Amino acid sequence: MRLLLLAAALVYALLPLLDAVPGGGIRTVAFASGGDGGDDGGDDGGDSSGGDDGDDGDSGDDGDDGDDGDDSDDGDDGDDSDDDSRDEDDDRSDDEDASTPEGGSAEDYLSREIVGLNLDARGLNALTAQGFSLRGTSRSEVLGMTLVRLATPRNIEVPAALSLARSLAPEGVFDANHLYAPQAAAACGAAQCAEAAMTGLSRLDAQACAPGRPVALLDTPLDLRHATLEGARIETRSFVEGGAGSAPSGHATAIASLLVGSAGPLAPGAPLLAAEVVRNRDGQEQADTIAIVRALDWAATRDARVVLMSLSGAENKVLGAAIAAVAARGINLVAAAGNTGPRGTPSYPAAYPEVLAVAAVDARKRPYRQGTRGAYIDLAAPGVGIRAAAPGGGFTAWTGTSFAAPFAAAALLRARALSGGDAAAARLILSTGAEDLGQPGRDDIYGWGLLKAPPTDRCY
Repeated sequence: MRLLLLAAALVYALLPLLDAVPGGGIRTVAFASGGDGGDDGGDDGGDSSGGDDGDDGDSGDDGDDGDDGDDSDDGDDGDDSDDDSRDEDDDRSDDEDASTPEGGSAEDYLSREIVGLNLDARGLNALTAQGFSLRGTSRSEVLGMTLVRLATPRNIEVPAALSLARSLAPEGVFDANHLYAPQAAAACGAAQCAEAAMTGLSRLDAQACAPGRPVALLDTPLDLRHATLEGARIETRSFVEGGAGSAPSGHATAIASLLVGSAGPLAPGAPLLAAEVVRNRDGQEQADTIAIVRALDWAATRDARVVLMSLSGAENKVLGAAIAAVAARGINLVAAAGNTGPRGTPSYPAAYPEVLAVAAVDARKRPYRQGTRGAYIDLAAPGVGIRAAAPGGGFTAWTGTSFAAPFAAAALLRARALSGGDAAAARLILSTGAEDLGQPGRDDIYGWGLLKAPPTDRCY
């Protein structure tokens, strides 16, 4: 009997270690919730008061102190390990569990293809002579360069092709055509909802943000027929190449409803530039590097002042150059911090220094159990069980760092009004005004702390 008890105790002790392995990196997003489906992951599935049952799949603490190991248990059976979730009958979409290696590994890119910048005719000739072929070009006004898409030589894998391209055309900037997946975004379905109150985003007049510059959203297609978006000032443009399958529209529609929808929007009246960058690729919803860079270029030339990207993938030299160029124009960039779990690798574009990386917390200020952690996290905002537009109509609850990012985008519009449009000063207003959570000062779970929007009734 004693041996049986000892064996049971050993198994129980090991369960949290087994569950601590994150459930995947770049998700394919189940778009009934932006990447989603299932439990809301932090507010009622990972937190707790009772004892830890090890079933939440996250080695981090969902509790207020952000320390590891104590997440809890309110009956959650671990179904929140997806990236972003939608609490509608606690279901999941079929493709939600398809994932790529954790944290955006080198495998999260298109095979037989690379992308490049700053390639002159001589360099292109050298590449084509060695078996590369030009698949397409796109002029970037922001970068002042032409973006190229190249097919790799036959029988040469992408890593080897990159080395060859860099040796043949050293003046160029080359990388894989990395793929990025939606991470969910934060929403608030009622004018005085708890999430808005938590972040200081008090209700503004219906057209308070109308005189301001546009907000750009790089995401899935948008369902303009959803009732909550009726009357909103939205301009859409697709950067998905012809012939590509269309992705579900739920993710972007939910985020847009939080920003400019009719039910207590965070940025009422703001012009919204909705860039479709996510396509359905073999059953997975992903955006490639080319689409994101082209959308960034469009947003900048259309005078967007805040760009929101609820996408997550690997570091990419071409994307990094585009991000830096956009930021140099005085534009604030915001991105979801990622949903690869406490031990996941940094998610890009959030991890670029020019981008405000937003983690998710629940209504009790506990970290979202599947949220990525790291030195790049800037702020935390509500992102668990957020009420936003549901696919096909009505509203539902969404979870994920995607859903936290819109709160920060809306707060930046207000901070820019106080800074006179100075992007760096607006970002400083938010970091210095945050409510410190977890360890004193900045930490890898909450960044500078819980987002607190500055008290103003204007947007910039």
